[in-house]
Amino acid sequence: MRHSSIYADPILPHGYGMESIAIIAAVARARRHLISAYVLADREDGLEAGLFLRAIFETALLLGWLNEDPELASLIWMLDDQRSTLQYDDQMRRIERNRRRRGRAAGEQIPPLGGSQTLGPLNRSSRRRYTAAVDDLERRIRALPDLRRRLKRLKPNSSPANNKPIKITHINRMPGYDEQAKVAGHGDLYALTYSYDSRAVVHPSPLAMEHFLESRPDGIVVHSEPTGARPDPYAVGAALLAMVLISASEQLPDFDLRQEAEALVPRLAVIQAAQRARMP
Repeated sequence: MRHSSIYADPILPHGYGMESIAIIAAVARARRHLISAYVLADREDGLEAGLFLRAIFETALLLGWLNEDPELASLIWMLDDQRSTLQYDDQMRRIERNRRRRGRAAGEQIPPLGGSQTLGPLNRSSRRRYTAAVDDLERRIRALPDLRRRLKRLKPNSSPANNKPIKITHINRMPGYDEQAKVAGHGDLYALTYSYDSRAVVHPSPLAMEHFLESRPDGIVVHSEPTGARPDPYAVGAALLAMVLISASEQLPDFDLRQEAEALVPRLAVIQAAQRARMP
């Protein structure tokens, strides 16, 4: 954390570049997640700390993926986010439209919308702005040279075949974290940790429930806290933040911490060893 203190409340000049600012914000967010993970680890709440460590890992995967082709990747990243906002607005409009329809059918008095009201969270002006941004980002992506080859590098599992057209879904959706990990060179680490933690920490899977159970001769104990070995959250957190800092440094010469962060990379072996120890 001491080495990364340059990410604490920096003041960036106007015109610094939105892509660079977004990366700096991503690192600041990862630092905050690490602080929260350490607070929980100090309280011996390892399960909860794992949720924040997972968020840091996802940031490391994203930044590593962006480094493969910063120009195209950042446009896809932004386009997916803008598209998702419009999709959320569409969903909320549909829910509200159906709610109002059911209410009328039940004889309720449904007041009409006012002049500036909409069925969704976006007002008309905001929706036009988001739509224009989506159209602009799509045009910018399609105007890039050698787009098909570059898409294959960024989305090896979901890019169009050579004889197929490049559809909007090929450029307005981020690849999954498994694909980001493959592109960023973290495929093995993803396979070893991310999928297992999805079942053991994040989602209510049978494996996650198993960590709260203990079989005894007199019955099954359902513990109030998870049992079993867990990776050292301090070592894991330091290694994951190092991954974030190294990836960010490739695009941020003013925030280059590769020399300091690379000293922590060997701790990645701690993650792998600890993960193997958790396997049933």
